[in-house]
Amino acid sequence: MPVTLETLCRDWATRVPGAKAFAGGGIVFQRHGIDGRIEFGRRAWDVIFDTHGLAVEAVEVSPAGLWHDLRGALGFQDVQLDDPDFDAAFHVQAAAPEFAASILKPWLRKRLREAALFGGFRWRLSRAGFLLRVDGRAKTSLDLDRWTTVAFDLLDVLPGADGKNRVTLGDARIKAVEDSACGVCGGTLAEGALVRCAKCRVPHHADCWAFNGRCSIFACGGIISARG
Repeated sequence: MPVTLETLCRDWATRVPGAKAFAGGGIVFQRHGIDGRIEFGRRAWDVIFDTHGLAVEAVEVSPAGLWHDLRGALGFQDVQLDDPDFDAAFHVQAAAPEFAASILKPWLRKRLREAALFGGFRWRLSRAGFLLRVDGRAKTSLDLDRWTTVAFDLLDVLPGADGKNRVTLGDARIKAVEDSACGVCGGTLAEGALVRCAKCRVPHHADCWAFNGRCSIFACGGIISARG
């Protein structure tokens, strides 16, 4: 008797702390405090993370196909990483090639080559979030385990995604002068739990940072807060 998608999801969720499976299929969970979910379609299924701008540029990677080869024959190239085997086997799109190169380190390129042995996929990073779309249907627990492990490895290459540079919004306190003001609410920084922008070091109320989702300083663009 074939295993149902709902059964697969429930089995996977029991092995991942905090995960929750839904009737009919679908899972929500967290990785290093980042909200994730798995959604299923008829011809593909997605592992999605709400990375909230951790990716400063967009990059998309998928195994190369006929279109990739045809474009190459016509002299059009996608992003090249000075890795002939990888460049021939994968199609990489990015508005900022330097960002793609910073993410696609040699060990990650090896991981993607391994993932391609499991089947077709498309991995996209952008300010909007993280998407790993897997071709076909998830039929066994091994399918879920393989691809979610790949997704975790891909997520962990993002700066800040491992949780080491993100503040825990608790009782963190930073010494602040009496008349300093929070750039989000305008209230004094002498009271309440505080965090600093990891980029420009300007302090904010922890709750205000969580509400605003980024640094309040114009043109800073910092999205990761830090203690101290």
